[in-house]
Amino acid sequence: MAINSVRSHLRVLTDYNASTRVLKSEVLSERILAIAAGDIFLKSKETYKETVKTLVEQLLYKKVISLDENGETFGRVILIVNRDATVHAAGGQICVVDTVKHKIVEQHCNQEGHLRYAVRPFLLHSYLRQLVDQEKLAQVAGAYDSGLRWASKVYMNFTHFVQLEDFIESDLSYEFALLCWRRGLALQCVHSQAVIDKLLIGYRGDLSKPFDPKMFVFVAVHTKNRISAARLDLIDTVTCPFLNSGSERWKPEYMVILMDLGTPPCFENTVQVTKCEAVKGQAWPAFDETEEYSAVRINIRGLQSYLSLEQWAPKMLELGSDRGLTDFSDFNEEYEFTGKATKRALTLSDEETLARHKKLFKGDV
Repeated sequence: MAINSVRSHLRVLTDYNASTRVLKSEVLSERILAIAAGDIFLKSKETYKETVKTLVEQLLYKKVISLDENGETFGRVILIVNRDATVHAAGGQICVVDTVKHKIVEQHCNQEGHLRYAVRPFLLHSYLRQLVDQEKLAQVAGAYDSGLRWASKVYMNFTHFVQLEDFIESDLSYEFALLCWRRGLALQCVHSQAVIDKLLIGYRGDLSKPFDPKMFVFVAVHTKNRISAARLDLIDTVTCPFLNSGSERWKPEYMVILMDLGTPPCFENTVQVTKCEAVKGQAWPAFDETEEYSAVRINIRGLQSYLSLEQWAPKMLELGSDRGLTDFSDFNEEYEFTGKATKRALTLSDEETLARHKKLFKGDV
């Protein structure tokens, strides 16, 4: 299937290891293909469910998508499924825009006039309401309600993820954020990127007026994929990059989502929502204590709280830590969190290291 995807130009071959027979490929950012596929799948919920079933059974279970990427892939799938469910509830991903009034209208499109088809932007408020089951949510000091009020003015516009080719050191340019928003891009960070794994870009302003650079916002996503629970204070260390434009540099408003995918839920409520300033964790130049301010932080443990999965992709709920998702709990989480190797991490024998790699490669963990 991977080879056929390359042959049909849906993926680009980037590497092949003859000894292991591992083929690596990348997907180009083809927005029109993402829009077309979404439009077809969203015409029927049953079609959508069947598509996800094929993804799970033919790609994830059969390891066509490599095991060490499942946490990243699973996180992306959840966020995309939730995006699809959100735009479907709003009237479908394709809408009609009046190019004179600069607003969405409920009319049939006339290509010869001032009405045009467009991809529907959606509110982050609606996205969050669709993401998790409200009955499984607990909030501290009204943090979730505060987040919903803030998100009620944030527009999202992503249709697919693109893989970044380099680390985010500390800043992103306003021009890049604008390009991502206009092209419908969500960002998948490179492996071992500090603090964040994914970045969603939103705009908290009037879409009928020229863009204001200071109104761009981020949703910073951190994904964990272990049976052992993530540290309770991990979510407090997540922040977002700075934005810059010319000589100006500022910390945009942001929200944090921690997706603790492989962990069986231990909370009485599987979704915990808090609001606080970021604290120092893993070293990253984007953290600046003098620039941090209070942000809403949503900690989602396990899979059962994802409302959109239950409604649109129930087959994904079968992917637990015992099948499909790799458990990395044996690896040193303290090293990942602090950057300091413990004696145990430094004294693994070659045999122990090789044994772990073989287990991961065969999917035995």
